[in-house]
Amino acid sequence: MVRAKLADMDVWTESARVMTYQPLRAANELERGGGGRGEIHMITAASVMHAADTMNKLLNEA
Repeated sequence: MVRAKLADMDVWTESARVMTYQPLRAANELERGGGGRGEIHMITAASVMHAADTMNKLLNEA
């Protein structure tokens, strides 16, 4: 039972990590000064929200 919980927590951590890298990948593809507003801000906001929710979930389970 403990192993299953630890495995779930590891999956949650990795999903937050992958989601956190998405804005970096999107920013890497932009030209210098080409950020502006739009898609990259949506990806950034989504990754921050996902990371915060996931870490809250992890802390509650721990």
